[in-house]
Amino acid sequence: MSSFIQNIAKARILTIGLGLLATTAPVFAQAPETPAAPAAVAVPATDPQAKALFDQTVERYRKAKTLSIMHSNGSSKKLIQFSAPATAKVTSLDDKGELTSLQVYTPTETIIMQKPNDVFEYTSSPRVLPADGTNPRNFLANTNIGGIAFPSFVAGLDPFREGVRYKSSSFTKGEATTVDGVAVTPIVVTTVKAEKQPFDLTYIFYVGTEDKLVHRIEAKLKMADGKEQVITDNFTDIKIDGDAPAGTFDFTPPAGATKVEKFSNPTVRAKVGALPLSLPAGAKDIDGKEITFEQFKGKVTLVDFWATWCGPCIGELPNVKANYDKYKGQGFDVLGISLDQSVPPLTKFIKEKEMPWRQVYDGYWDGPIATSFNVRAIPATILIGKDGKIAAIGARGEELEPAIKAALAAN
Repeated sequence: MSSFIQNIAKARILTIGLGLLATTAPVFAQAPETPAAPAAVAVPATDPQAKALFDQTVERYRKAKTLSIMHSNGSSKKLIQFSAPATAKVTSLDDKGELTSLQVYTPTETIIMQKPNDVFEYTSSPRVLPADGTNPRNFLANTNIGGIAFPSFVAGLDPFREGVRYKSSSFTKGEATTVDGVAVTPIVVTTVKAEKQPFDLTYIFYVGTEDKLVHRIEAKLKMADGKEQVITDNFTDIKIDGDAPAGTFDFTPPAGATKVEKFSNPTVRAKVGALPLSLPAGAKDIDGKEITFEQFKGKVTLVDFWATWCGPCIGELPNVKANYDKYKGQGFDVLGISLDQSVPPLTKFIKEKEMPWRQVYDGYWDGPIATSFNVRAIPATILIGKDGKIAAIGARGEELEPAIKAALAAN
C-alpha cells in the first residue's frame, strides 16, 4: 500500500507518534530510538474542576446534532462538517484555499478523494452501520478529521478512554486566556508514559469559557535529551447545532476526477534532464533573502526536502553534511526546503547542527514548494547540475556521493 493511500485512512498527525515521528504526509514512522528515557516528570494532582470541565466538553460534542469547524495546522486547513448520527465530510484546503482532498462518510458509503499527482482520484466503499447498539459515529475517532485528539471529540468520545494509546494521569487548569478573541480555559492533561515511549507527552486543551468547545489543542513532547516540540491544532469558525444546508454532504466529483480501486503512487514532479520547476515568485530563505534556482547556476545543488521532526531526514543529515564538506570547494551546494510547522524549531535545529547552507521554510505538507513538486514523503531530494537541469532524483544514502561526483564531472 502506498504511503499516499494511507493518508486516507489517516493520521496526518494523530496515529502518530505525533508529528515528530512522521516521515510522510500520510504515514508516521518512529524516529531513531532514544538511548535513554527522560527523567520521570512529577505528575500534579488532578483538579476536580478541571476534570469536570473536560467531561463537560466531551459531553457537549456527544450531544451535538451538527458541527461545522475549520481546523488549521501549519499551512493546511480542513473544513470539518458533521451531522448526527453518522454523516461527516472533511474538505482539505491548501494555503490558497484550493481543494487538496475530500472525505465523505454517509450511513451507506465512504468516499475518499485525493490528488496523488495531477488529477483527482476517488474511491468508494460501502459502509454498514453497527447493529450491536454501538454509537454509529464512534468510527470518526479513528479518522484524520482534525489532528491531535480532536477526532475523538467529534465522535463524542473521551480522547483518553480505555483502549487508546495515551492514558491520562492528571487534569489541571491553566490560567484563563483567549484564542482568536475567544475566552478560554486551558485544561492541562499529563499522560502516562509507556515503558519504551521516548518522550513525555502533555496535552493542553483550550476550552471556550461559554461554549465549552475546544478552540486549540497543543501536544507538548519532551524528549530524553531535553528537547521539546509543540504541535498545535487550531479550531475556528465553530458552529454547533445549526441547520446543515441541503447538499452539504453530497459528493460531486470535480471535472477530470477518476474513480479508482487503488490510488496511484505519487511521484515527485521532476524529470532528469529537464529544468526544474521555478521556485515561487518572491520566495525567500529564512534569513529573508530572495532565492531562485538561477542563483545556483554553475553549481551542483542538492534540493533537500526535510523537516526537524522527520527521523529519516535527521538520520540522513550526517551524510549530507559529509558530502557538503567534501565537495563544496568543487562547486557543490545544498538548498534545504523545510516542511516544519513553524520557524523557531527550524532555526534552533540549524544552529545546533551547524547546517551552513541556505534554508527555505515551506510550511508543512501543503506549502507552495512541496505542493509544486508534489512532494508527499520526506526525505526527498532533487540534484540539479551545473547547467541548471535535473541530474538525479531521490539520491540519498550510498547513492548521494556518486550522483554528486557524476554531476560535478559533467560538462
